[in-house]
Amino acid sequence: AQRMVEEQSTVVHSLREDMHLTVKDGLPSVLDVKGERLGDLVWGSTGKRLSEGELALVLEQLDRLGEPEDGMELRFREGEVLVLRDGALYGRLLRSSSRSLRRITEEEFRSERLAGPCSGLLLRGKYVVVRGPGMNS
Repeated sequence: AQRMVEEQSTVVHSLREDMHLTVKDGLPSVLDVKGERLGDLVWGSTGKRLSEGELALVLEQLDRLGEPEDGMELRFREGEVLVLRDGALYGRLLRSSSRSLRRITEEEFRSERLAGPCSGLLLRGKYVVVRGPGMNS
């Protein structure tokens, strides 16, 4: 769910950080900072409106995303970058772009010298931490 459609038109805009997702009048909607409805939340690939159940899943997934924090430890294992916090498995590190998240290759992990404790400030904007089910929150 990367886009929304303005009411009474087919103009499509990407979601921004200052927009809010909610169910309004029984429809998954996009609101501005003042709570004004901007339009429907639709799938970017098909333009179809999300159902309430799909919105719930999207919000659950978004809730699992966070920024890298100072002191988190990064390790490459079995094709992915694991994130440890206070010595316990916390989640996975993914590369973030304006339109997607993707796994980091072992070559990238080594060339960008990501192993060990990290500086959250240096990684923000480029990477995102995805907490896994059952992991510390």
